Amino acid sequence: MALIDMPSILKEIGWLPSVIGFAMTGIALAVGASFAGRDKDVRPAAAIAAAMRNPGLALLIATLNHAQPEVTLGIISYAVGIAIAIIAFLQWSKRGGKPKK
Repeated sequence: MALIDMPSILKEIGWLPSVIGFAMTGIALAVGASFAGRDKDVRPAAAIAAAMRNPGLALLIATLNHAQPEVTLGIISYAVGIAIAIIAFLQWSKRGGKPKK
């Protein structure tokens, strides 16, 4: 549903939350993968677990506190950046974590 409304969300709050979500998720994916160590079967799950812990909680807190609509839109836009980063990570890890030639 957020993707359908994405043009109006971007018009309202801009690209910054999505870009920040993407960047922070990249860092969280790297940290999560590093905690898995050399176990390549666990690495994707550990990375995604580290990256996905924040947006759902943020949206819940904003909803329970009756935050202004701009706050909720910012969280949704942040989540879109997270989704893009995780999809890119999963595609990269599916290839074995090696750059494409």
